[in-house]
Amino acid sequence: MPYSIPNIGAAIRAARLAAGLSQSELAARAGVTQASISLVEGGSDLRVSRLQQIAGALDLVPMLLPRKALGLVEGVIASLP
Repeated sequence: MPYSIPNIGAAIRAARLAAGLSQSELAARAGVTQASISLVEGGSDLRVSRLQQIAGALDLVPMLLPRKALGLVEGVIASLP
């Protein structure tokens, strides 16, 4: 599911939990502090550079989509197993 700014933190947390990682483990993989992971998951500190580090550690790809493509992308994602 594409994530909007208000739920990026929740999406990061869900991905971390799905990967079976603690905040400390994710922080070590991403090269950031555990406090940074906590801030991001809480919706603070949403710097692009920080999100790229964390997304990479979770094998995610952050991207910006043209608004007119959002429905198509959501449909494709919904059809995935």
